[in-house]
Amino acid sequence: MALRLFTSFGQRRSGAGTRVLLAGGALLVCLLLQACGPNNPAPPSVPGGVYTSSTYHFKVTYPAGWQANATLANTSAPLILTITQSNVRSEQGALISIFTLEVLSLRDPTVRQGAEALAKNRSLTHITLAGKPAYRDAPVTQQSPGAQTSITHTDYYLVYGSYEYQMSTDALKGDEAKLLSIVNSFTLLS
Repeated sequence: MALRLFTSFGQRRSGAGTRVLLAGGALLVCLLLQACGPNNPAPPSVPGGVYTSSTYHFKVTYPAGWQANATLANTSAPLILTITQSNVRSEQGALISIFTLEVLSLRDPTVRQGAEALAKNRSLTHITLAGKPAYRDAPVTQQSPGAQTSITHTDYYLVYGSYEYQMSTDALKGDEAKLLSIVNSFTLLS
């Protein structure tokens, strides 16, 4: 099951749309985690690892206690990778931190057009990912509806070869450094 919460495949994320969809996505994550509530045992702890895709030419490292889940999607977005904490116990309404990587094919005209528009988008910050020029959107922090916690959403964009790699992090307080380490571990393969 794909947990793509914030965009439709091949569509550029926008500030206002992201914030509206963030709340809906957070609710979806909460509902999906009901099975891990207090009446069910926590899943076993999982060692960290490296997710490698030779097909889409990248690898990403994640810390101990986190788990990768890849979904093959469609021709515009052929791969979606999510990395979440594997031993999180959730109460109703609780949120989790998540790293999401969407691989988008530049063969799709809409994806290609969106990738070309990145350089003209003045709201994006120029950064370096995997040794290549990339972009980061401004982080957006939102209070969880009905909860005492907030979550910070950040988008990253890297165009290289035949793909655009759209990464996003949704960090609960205290998980920012772990999620940033996942983003910074992103490596392109030759």
